Amino acid sequence: MRITLASLLFVCACSSKSSSPDAPSSLPDTKVNTIDAPANQPDAPIFDAPPTADAPPGTPDAKPGFTLHIVNELNWCVITVNGAKFTPPNNPPDTVYAPNAVVQLHADPVQGFVWGFWTGTDAGGNDNNQDATATMSANKTVTVCCPIPGNTTC
Repeated sequence: MRITLASLLFVCACSSKSSSPDAPSSLPDTKVNTIDAPANQPDAPIFDAPPTADAPPGTPDAKPGFTLHIVNELNWCVITVNGAKFTPPNNPPDTVYAPNAVVQLHADPVQGFVWGFWTGTDAGGNDNNQDATATMSANKTVTVCCPIPGNTTC
């Protein structure tokens, strides 16, 4: 009985419908771009990943300098950065500046709102000046607030 059971398992295992490497396939031949791999390893796929925005200094994709991120609270301000004007909903993109670069900032309230303040600028705290600067000695986030008339916060 043992021989019959073992023979049955062998026959079932050998008669599966899996295709052999030499058997033609009904699927189209789709090949991933590959690089030459050692003979004992299969070809590896090539993936072109985009460079990371915050790669550490010294890596090939890193830009030297520091990133300035500007937050326009509730999009109630028109922002000018180094002469380039951004009207909501368009806000300044995160930008990398050379170390110790001085970034010129200006903001005006959109219609129906009033001037408020900056935070994160060189003046520190709530900077009530519409014209401000950010010296890029590190990555920085600067926030601008143009509140509803009668309010002091956004």
